[in-house]
Amino acid sequence: MQSVRDLSLVVERVDAQLEMLAQSMRGMRDRLQRLSTAPSDTSLGLDLQPLRDTVEHASRHTQALEAAVNEVQTLG
Repeated sequence: MQSVRDLSLVVERVDAQLEMLAQSMRGMRDRLQRLSTAPSDTSLGLDLQPLRDTVEHASRHTQALEAAVNEVQTLG
């Protein structure tokens, strides 16, 4: 019975991490779309830090997702 509860908690964590990844990817897409519509003469002064931050954010959530999958593997 405990392993079923443990697995349920891991599933919840996986779902939460997947949603965070989806949000990060939507944010990345939105920023890229805004960049693609920016006048070409402004490309020299573009601040790419928000894109870097989004990639780092997605990377952290990917690592958390991998940890949750590893946890499931140890339960089985």
